[in-house]
Amino acid sequence: MITDAEMLTHLTRFLAGHRATPEALLAEVGSTFGPPLLVVASGSVLHGFGNASSDVDLHVVVDDRRVTDFPVSSHGLGVTVDTTYFEARPVRDEAAALRAGDGVPAGAERAVWKAARSRLQRLGRLSFGYALDGTDEWRAWQADLRPVFVDYAVRWWRTEALRYRTAARLLADRRPLIAAVRFGDAATAALDAYATAGGEAYIGHKWLGLKLERLGRTDLLDAYHRLLDLPTSAEQLPEYRDHAEQLVARLTVEQPLPDDPYVTLTPAEGATTWQVHDRVLVHRWGLRGVELVDGDAGADPKLAWTGQVSALPADLRLLTEEDLVWMSVSEHRP
Repeated sequence: MITDAEMLTHLTRFLAGHRATPEALLAEVGSTFGPPLLVVASGSVLHGFGNASSDVDLHVVVDDRRVTDFPVSSHGLGVTVDTTYFEARPVRDEAAALRAGDGVPAGAERAVWKAARSRLQRLGRLSFGYALDGTDEWRAWQADLRPVFVDYAVRWWRTEALRYRTAARLLADRRPLIAAVRFGDAATAALDAYATAGGEAYIGHKWLGLKLERLGRTDLLDAYHRLLDLPTSAEQLPEYRDHAEQLVARLTVEQPLPDDPYVTLTPAEGATTWQVHDRVLVHRWGLRGVELVDGDAGADPKLAWTGQVSALPADLRLLTEEDLVWMSVSEHRP
């Protein structure tokens, strides 16, 4: 696991290339929202992945409700600095949810999933960044959060691997090329889980290859490169699918993913229904749609179906294949 000393070394070296210092970086924090409780420098630079054109993120926790969680950019140091202010209470609440085991949503709508993904990124940067300043209480909060976040992130990526693999299997017959992308997504998520458990806790797909290289897993790096070479013809699909599925199985051998997980389906963003007599058109922004019979599970405008994927009704499977529903997945009944 990366240490504070290593993060400070990476940051200092990067800033020196722009004739700046950590002290000058700290001076970028304003006093509009009162004295900061915690100032964390975060981003790829801190983890040794950055380059000369990278930016630096400052996450500032303050006791003020006026903050918008919206980054403010500055360029006075010769490098882009994105400073984001966060209210202390919600940050504490989000961390408490992780400690309570409530971090990975099961049976959640897309909006809930997106909020959880934002929480993953936010708390990851707060916990695995370098504290330039802060009270003793908040510095201790950061240190205590790190192992909790790692456990949360590993579970997140495992759940994502299961979600993508489930979607890929559902799409395999009617949408084979899209299914191939999802198989690749599943294996990539499993690799992210492995890298995180191995100490590479920085969230960012584009750095996955470097994480695996730093962990000394050239075999997994080669497997990852194969995932990036997506199939473009039907002849290439079986080999790609087998590679992705076998990689997922290999990375989860100690705790295999269930073959018949629970899924929850809710309408996709922009999906609505239009009924005429006993027929119902489920469409998405009027661009694509599926005609169902009134009374089918998928014809319900408030669709919220939960069950094991093996019990998925034919009409709901069709909506899944046509990208008209959002699917969340759980290893156990939600």
